[in-house]
Amino acid sequence: MNSSFFWTIVLVVLRLTFSYSQNIKPTRQEVLDKFGFTEHTITTSDDTVWFYVHKSENRMPTNLVLYLQGTSPDPLFTVENDKGVYTTYRWFPGDYKLLDESYCYAIISKTGIPSINFGETTDYSKYHENNSLQNRVEQADLVIKYITKRLIKDIDKVIVYGHSEGAPVAAKLGTVNKKITHLGFWAGNALPDYFDFLLENSKANWTKQISDSIALNNTKEILTSFQKITENKGDVSAKGKHDYSAKRWWSYAEPPIYNLLKLDIPIYVQVAGKDESAPIESTYLIPLEFARLGKKNLRYEICAKCDHGFVIEKENGETQDKWDGIFQEFISWTVSTKK
Repeated sequence: MNSSFFWTIVLVVLRLTFSYSQNIKPTRQEVLDKFGFTEHTITTSDDTVWFYVHKSENRMPTNLVLYLQGTSPDPLFTVENDKGVYTTYRWFPGDYKLLDESYCYAIISKTGIPSINFGETTDYSKYHENNSLQNRVEQADLVIKYITKRLIKDIDKVIVYGHSEGAPVAAKLGTVNKKITHLGFWAGNALPDYFDFLLENSKANWTKQISDSIALNNTKEILTSFQKITENKGDVSAKGKHDYSAKRWWSYAEPPIYNLLKLDIPIYVQVAGKDESAPIESTYLIPLEFARLGKKNLRYEICAKCDHGFVIEKENGETQDKWDGIFQEFISWTVSTKK
C-alpha cells in the first residue's frame, strides 16, 4: 500500500518562530527566559513529566490554558549553532502572547524527547516505548493537577485545546480530569486513524487519482495492517523518528467521538475543509451525533479553505495564516460560554 495514506493522516504542522541570535551559547535558563517560560517537573514511579508555564510576574492568573500539540516528536525549543552564532527557536504556536495577565499558559514535553535541544542527537527508543494516547492523557492530567494545586490555587477556568494528535488526547483527557471547564478539539479525527486511511483511499479512487484495482488492493492492505496491530498491540518497536509502534496505533484506535460524547462541558470543534491529514468528512459525524442525542454543548466550526494547520493557500501562491484568529475566537468563546 502507498505509505502516504499513513503519513498524511498523522502529519503535524510545526510552527517555527525565530527568537534571537547571539555569539555565546545560551544556558537552558536563558533560552526559557527569552520566551518567558518556567520549567517544572513531576516525577512518577516510571517517568518524569517536563512541562513549561508562561504567566505574568505581576499578577496571579485565574485561568489555565493547556495546549496539547500534535504528533511530531520534536523538542519544544532548539538552539542551533552556525559557525559560532547561536539561534534559538520554539516549536509551538505563540498563542500565549495573545493572552492577557489573567491567563497561565502551559505546554508539555513528550516523554523521551528533550524539551530543549542544543544540537544533540536524539535517541527515540524511550519515546516509542511511551508513545501512546494513555501516556499523554496521564501526563496532562498530572500537569493540570499540579498547576491548579501549586501555581494557581484560586482558579476560574481550565481550558484545554489539542491540535491534530492532540485533539483525541484532549477528548480523552476531558473524561479523566474533572477540573477542565472548556475543551478545544482542533483538526482532529472523529474516528480512528485507520478509518481515515480507508476514507482517503476511497477519495483518491473517486477523483481518479488511483484505479479501482489499486484502491481495492489498498483497502485490503489497510485492513490487514490493522488486524496485525490488534494482534501485537503491546509491541513498542519502531524505526526512527517518524515511525509509530503497534502500541501507538492501537492506543489511538479508540474513536475520539466516543469520548467527546461523554462530555457535558462546552466543546469547541475546529476543522479545516482542505485538511489532508484529518479529513473533514469523518468529523461530520460529531455534530450529527450531538444533535441526535440532544446534546447542546458543542460548537462546530469549519474553516472551509484551511489546511491542517489552518493556513489558506491563495491562487496567487500567497498564504493566509488563520491560526491566531481562530485561537482568539476560541478564547472569546470560553469567556462567553459557562460550564
